[in-house]
Amino acid sequence: GGDVGGDKQLTSEEERLVHWDESMRIRIFKPVPPKDAAEIKQHEAAVAEQRKRWRYYYKMESELFKYQKFKFPVRNNHSFSGFPVHFSTTDFNEIRSYLFEAKRFVKIMELPIEGAAYAVACKVYPLSGGVVSVWIFLGVMVPWKSKAERQQLMKRPNGKPGGGKGK
Repeated sequence: GGDVGGDKQLTSEEERLVHWDESMRIRIFKPVPPKDAAEIKQHEAAVAEQRKRWRYYYKMESELFKYQKFKFPVRNNHSFSGFPVHFSTTDFNEIRSYLFEAKRFVKIMELPIEGAAYAVACKVYPLSGGVVSVWIFLGVMVPWKSKAERQQLMKRPNGKPGGGKGK
């Protein structure tokens, strides 16, 4: 193996996986095609396992959604909607900048509805190497329209019920 920027000696296998980028002074891990049928079979098994795990995740997410539909504490005559966002930084300005560029966040914040109640939940998980995993959930609970408001919205411009444009 060769010396990579003053680091330890790399084995030939590590050299096959790592490319030293002098301009950025970082290691870049290259995707390596499998060498033989055994590696291809191992790769296919890993892909199949990941797909199985994602199917399980989506099934559990669906079950949780069904459960929350009946058990989530939402006021009567209100709807709750929200979404999670993931960051690998705790820099407030970076997070804020991203959020104000996200269409879902802007839609929630600009709702023209009186009585909307906003919810924010945040969890920070420490990972190795000083990296963090930051999960933020943003949600809003909005009141349903009253019968009078719904009827007003359904009126035609000429005052007759039915919605749409009058002639």
